[in-house]
Amino acid sequence: MTSMLYYLFICILFIAGITKGVKEQSSYNSHYYEYTTSTTPYNSAVTSCINKVFNNKPGYLATITSRDEWDWLFQKYGSSQNYWTSGSDIAETGVWVFNSGPENGQPMYNLYHDKSYTFTGFSGTEPNLLANENYINAKATGTGEPIFNNITPTSSYGVLCEWDFEFYITSTGTQGGDVIISQLGSFDHGTLVVSFKSLSDNSVTNYTQFTEISSTSMGFHVQGGSGKYIVTVSDGLGTTPQTQPWIYNIPSISTIYPNFNSGETITVVGDNFGNDASLLTVTLSTDNIACQNPVFIIPHKAFSCVLASTLAQPLIPITVSAAGNIYKSFKTALFKDYFLYSSFQTSVAYANTQSYSNLLKIDGLDGYLSVIDTQEKYNFIKASIPTGSWKVWQAIVFDSNLPGTSKFRNLVGPNQGQQTQVYSSSALPTGDANDRFAITMSTGVLSTYTSGSDSAAVTQFGGYVPTFIQPNQNYPIPTQGQTLLVKLKNYGVTLSTYEVTLNSQVIPSTQYQIDYIAGGVYVQVPTSAIELNGQEMVIGVTVDGVAVSGGQTYSQAQPTLTSVTSAPTTGGKITLTGTNLYNDATKLDLSFGTKPCTNITYIVPHFQLTCDIPAGTGKLYPVIAQVGTLASAPTPGNTYYYKKPTVNTTTSASTTGGTIYIDGDNFGTDATVISVTVGGEDCENITIVIAESRISCVIQPGQGVKPLVVTVNTQVMTSSVSFSYDIPKITNVTQNNDQVTIVGENFGDNFVSGTVIKVGNSDITSQCTGNNTVIICTQIPLGGQLTISNGGDFSNVTLFYSSPFISSLSNSGCHKAGQSLQISGGYFENIDPSTGTYQALIGQKPFNITKVTNILLTLVVPIGTGASNTLSIQFDDRVSQPVSFAYCAPEVTLITQIEKNLNVKGSGFGDDPSKVTVQFGNSSSPIQPTQVQDTEIGFIIPDNSLNSLMKVTVDGQISNFEQFNIIPVINSVTPPLMNGSRLTISGSYLSPVDANGTLITRTYHYDSTEYGDCQYLSSVAPYTIVCTQPPGTGIFTLKIKDEGQNDIVTKLVSYQAPIVYRSTNSVYKRPTNLTISVISFVPTDVSVYIEDQLCQNPIVVNSETIQCEFDSSVPPKSNGQALTVTVNSGGVNGSAPVLLYILDYDCLNNCSGNGVCNRKSGFCRCDKEWTDTDCSLNIADLVPLPPPTVDVEQVVSQFPGIKLDFNVSITHLRELTHLGKTVKILRVRDIQWVERQDLSDGKYYFKGAFKNDPATLEFHISTFNESGGSVVFAEEEIPMQGNSMKYLITVKNWNFTSQLNSLQVIYTSKTQKESVIDCENANTTTIKPEGETLTWFKIKSGAVSFNARFSNRAIIDSKLYQISVSSLNETDELYLDYQTWISIGSSDDLDENDQSSDEEYYYQLTALQAPHFKESLQLDPNFGALLKSDNSDDCNPSFAKWKIALIVVFGAVAAAIPAGVIFYSRYRYQINYKVDTFTKKLRSLRS
Repeated sequence: MTSMLYYLFICILFIAGITKGVKEQSSYNSHYYEYTTSTTPYNSAVTSCINKVFNNKPGYLATITSRDEWDWLFQKYGSSQNYWTSGSDIAETGVWVFNSGPENGQPMYNLYHDKSYTFTGFSGTEPNLLANENYINAKATGTGEPIFNNITPTSSYGVLCEWDFEFYITSTGTQGGDVIISQLGSFDHGTLVVSFKSLSDNSVTNYTQFTEISSTSMGFHVQGGSGKYIVTVSDGLGTTPQTQPWIYNIPSISTIYPNFNSGETITVVGDNFGNDASLLTVTLSTDNIACQNPVFIIPHKAFSCVLASTLAQPLIPITVSAAGNIYKSFKTALFKDYFLYSSFQTSVAYANTQSYSNLLKIDGLDGYLSVIDTQEKYNFIKASIPTGSWKVWQAIVFDSNLPGTSKFRNLVGPNQGQQTQVYSSSALPTGDANDRFAITMSTGVLSTYTSGSDSAAVTQFGGYVPTFIQPNQNYPIPTQGQTLLVKLKNYGVTLSTYEVTLNSQVIPSTQYQIDYIAGGVYVQVPTSAIELNGQEMVIGVTVDGVAVSGGQTYSQAQPTLTSVTSAPTTGGKITLTGTNLYNDATKLDLSFGTKPCTNITYIVPHFQLTCDIPAGTGKLYPVIAQVGTLASAPTPGNTYYYKKPTVNTTTSASTTGGTIYIDGDNFGTDATVISVTVGGEDCENITIVIAESRISCVIQPGQGVKPLVVTVNTQVMTSSVSFSYDIPKITNVTQNNDQVTIVGENFGDNFVSGTVIKVGNSDITSQCTGNNTVIICTQIPLGGQLTISNGGDFSNVTLFYSSPFISSLSNSGCHKAGQSLQISGGYFENIDPSTGTYQALIGQKPFNITKVTNILLTLVVPIGTGASNTLSIQFDDRVSQPVSFAYCAPEVTLITQIEKNLNVKGSGFGDDPSKVTVQFGNSSSPIQPTQVQDTEIGFIIPDNSLNSLMKVTVDGQISNFEQFNIIPVINSVTPPLMNGSRLTISGSYLSPVDANGTLITRTYHYDSTEYGDCQYLSSVAPYTIVCTQPPGTGIFTLKIKDEGQNDIVTKLVSYQAPIVYRSTNSVYKRPTNLTISVISFVPTDVSVYIEDQLCQNPIVVNSETIQCEFDSSVPPKSNGQALTVTVNSGGVNGSAPVLLYILDYDCLNNCSGNGVCNRKSGFCRCDKEWTDTDCSLNIADLVPLPPPTVDVEQVVSQFPGIKLDFNVSITHLRELTHLGKTVKILRVRDIQWVERQDLSDGKYYFKGAFKNDPATLEFHISTFNESGGSVVFAEEEIPMQGNSMKYLITVKNWNFTSQLNSLQVIYTSKTQKESVIDCENANTTTIKPEGETLTWFKIKSGAVSFNARFSNRAIIDSKLYQISVSSLNETDELYLDYQTWISIGSSDDLDENDQSSDEEYYYQLTALQAPHFKESLQLDPNFGALLKSDNSDDCNPSFAKWKIALIVVFGAVAAAIPAGVIFYSRYRYQINYKVDTFTKKLRSLRS
């Protein structure tokens, strides 16, 4: 049950996916398909696909072009598929073509010839010829066989859409042919290569010769072949190649010459079988009986084969595969007794069956409904066609008047109307004229039916005489020849023999082509077959020895002329274009009226030629072309015209008239056929000056411009030309007020209708008087281009404009910004009002004005300053005279102060800060404002400003004076302590005197109480005043008041909250009395909290110390941070993380009885005479050592005098996850030093950076002499032995990958495994405390002791934290990294005489592990060396040299290999920086 539900669920998902339209990519052609099961009519299906855009491309109704494509669709969608697909015979019923996609318009299937050009799934009954069934519905059987059905567009089916993104190539027949490749996209046409790879034999054919059709398509010829191919398109530019499947047209079968028994030969006739018989396979009948050993009779069109076994079922259907291209036919015709028979398995009325049969074709034969007239024919049809229980219509009608027993006549066919025999296995039926008859094929019984009954059909072909479809048709043949389609009926089949004659001459078969689809024969009629006598010539066709009846002729087509070019009047070569002009000039005559055209030369034979025409003028008619005896028609269009005259230039004349000269072309040589008019009046005395190109004539008196026309022998000149009399000329223009005087010549005398005077576009003629040389005009417009015309062109242009002027101002005094000022004057106009500008100029600065009239302007006085300005008016580039213009002096009306900002309001300040200054009194420096507006300025009051008179100076003009007392400003107040302290006030404008030196009485108050002891610490800016603040808590108001003033300065001040800065330590869960260091609290109001727990019984010891009882029960923080101590006093809190739990450490050997053990740190504080980690060494027994030194340049710390090869170094920084996994390692040997400083007093500072990481490492080094000392780090005191060094190590900029991670700082200790004491070898030993936390260790080697101490505290982001210190396990990855470097990398730093092996050394790696931090981590290790006196130097010469203990910090600037921070002792008195390079084999450093 579960399994069934599962498969049901899968099916539901599958169907749902189809319904939603999932796009699937085909493995056959890479196209995408989408099948939607929702049904819809045909037109909606087409629209639906187009509207579905995929990858920027609309879809189309799927085109199924091959069996492989169909099989993939069946595999994808199964037998449930039922959808509309591409294909239609709407244009011509029965002729199916693709109607979508790139195949749109390509042939698909011809019903009448049963010819498929590509894959189709029509069965034996489809497609039919029912009305309106013009579209295709496709579905599949359960085994994947296609079922195509033609159907009406209103039916509803699913939709199959398709998208292609590759090229497309049309198909062709197996004989080869021209194809088109389209959708080429970005492929380069010039280097295109199309490769066809055969899937039959893997042979490859490349095509590189193409004809360009468009920017995305090319044409080329594909050679003959058959079968399936993979086509690859590429180019020489590297465009990504594309591949697509391609097939030749699939086979079609028209006729079978049948046999039925094993070993007998069958002949198959059709098309697209290819030319390689080995690639043919044939099966017959529903049993798929093979027909073997095919042999071509006609390549591509006919072959024979041998039956492999006797047919037990009817011969049809027949299936032919040509190299994998398969066609299965149900309608193939079968040959018997010179007739062909085909069937159609459907049941329709008799009339429909007869009409259908009449439309069918077998090659050139027409079909007609058959009559089974003998038992032999009946048996043949049953053996050939799977008729089953068909009823088959018989094309007969019963006629009782006929003699004999078979009283039937043929209704159709070549014997239509004649009596015929009819076969029936039982008695023949009878009927009347309306009855029809059908034979039941399973029984052979002929029965009577009404004509409206339904039966099937057997169509018969043959018996007709071949005829021309259009009897007695004559075909005019162009002289260049023509391929002529001669339509025929019943003109044979593929195996027929043909003969074609032209004018009784048999032509070769290469000159004609039988085309059964086109319905006739294509005949090439060459030029040589055309007689040039106008007579008709006979076309003859013979089919199988029978001449086609009906008569067809052809004849020479009549010549035509469509265009003739013109020649100049001098004659010359012309070009004639037409048709049927032949190709032999000796057979062509050309006449132009009475003139011949000679020297005929063909440009395009039959269509275009040139000839030479003699000189002449006018027109010639008619133009006739005669080829042989046939001439072109003399239509009105066949008229030749010489070129019309053209006029290029004419000379001018005075207004009194005179001779003019006209230059041009095509004037001819006969003046008697030339006429010239000027303004409609004749120009007389025409003379030929230069033949063809120049004439002269005498013109009448006049003025202005007149049209000139030249006519030669009725041919009027081609262009319009004007003749102009001399134009006026202006020589001078002057102006006097509103009067203008114009001087010149040719002005004319007619001021009413002849002469025109203009200024710009204004006609001012009516305002002017004058004569031919002087004109005076008054009250003219503003001005412009001054021109004069006497009726023709205007004179030269003179520009003249009147300038504006100012006559008066409405206000003669000073001016304030914003006031309205009226300006009177004249000529306040623009030359071009649409683009012109006008403005007021104050000095050289422009401002907007408002134009009221041409004589009045209004100016809103702009912001400005100064008393010595000028005002002028500018229109366009015309500027008036300047007049004086003064601004009023600035005026102060209000002064306000906010803190240090002073705001002055008034007027006349302008807007230029550089012209404005403010001054307090006469002795202070002018102040530049921070902002300036005409009515307001602002500035910052200098701290040293004093109370005084204030003035504003603007552009040299001084304002009124205003007394201003500056309000003091409190800048800062130090918070007083709650137990009382000094209060420091810092502020501005707190001077004790004003600008005149007069003392200012000023008092200071807290709340309502006046301070009695305030004193100036600084009585000049910046001012500082101190007062004594009594004890208190909370917030009080600080007030400053100047006597006699209302302004009081106030500021809220808070007493300082408690400041906690230190606490003694405690052991977890061990009660203790804590001592807390704190300042600012009220002794009578104190409470202390550790985290959230109250510390009991607080006691105030003094003003900075509080003690309380703490039970130490607050758990330590998991991250090691110190506990927060909070002191509450006076209602406010002060907190700091200063309390760390300490471990109860034992000191080594309990300090040997020579010191006190600090159990918090495990460090011994030794008595004065004792030293070492456990106070076991008497200082008197030690060798005195020089104090440690640091070489800042070499980054080297030195302990002179120690005899031991010993070092301690910081070698690594390692980040770990909370699970202990390594995240990142930085090797300190890779550091580069960026800072080195000697801070004096034995203190030094170094800073290093890493090359590829932001982290930085800093060292503060402090040296101690033999007296030692102590240091405090993280609130913990650490004793320092003599001759030691303390390091404060800071790590910054560490980018943690997680806040849960921690950082380890790794120290590595290295020394020899053995040393010499009193001439005996002694092993190196390490002493360290027990437990997980390592706060110190001691390495003892011979007489030398090296001590390392580590605080288990760290300062992380300025807070106290506890950290862990531990020894690393020997299996840790850092051991190997360090040993590898020591063995190989650091060998450069070894002494050339030092042959020590790495096995001789002892290693110890120590990790200080701190939690995540944001800013910085601080650690505080210290190291010291002690030398005990011994006699080792007397034992071995190699120890004869003193050794120097060094702390070496190597980096990019050091003269050695990179290393860490190293204690390093050497076998020499001083450091030798010589570098020897050698490679040592990596060896195990620990046994």
